[in-house]
Amino acid sequence: TVQEIWTQIAEEQVKLSTTIENGQLKDVHHLAFAIRDLVVALADKAGASSPAVAQKLKDLVEQVGASASKLDELGDAGNLSGAQAELAKLDTILKGIKTATM
Repeated sequence: TVQEIWTQIAEEQVKLSTTIENGQLKDVHHLAFAIRDLVVALADKAGASSPAVAQKLKDLVEQVGASASKLDELGDAGNLSGAQAELAKLDTILKGIKTATM
């Protein structure tokens, strides 16, 4: 369900935040891409019931994908402050998705 996927996204957000806080940047990409994949699944599930929601989510899903890629790059580069800033952007995007789907 949409709610179950949100629970998984929240769990991955906590892991990603903790990973960045602890400076474990080599592990960022796995978590960022897991969130991206969950958001895609969420959009498919939520969009199936409402074409209007599907349209709203399309751009937001693309933004999550771009943010995940950016987090991967920043993690690989060892850029802690950049990863922290991008995590804040990702959190904002996810809040927008939650508003659209709940």
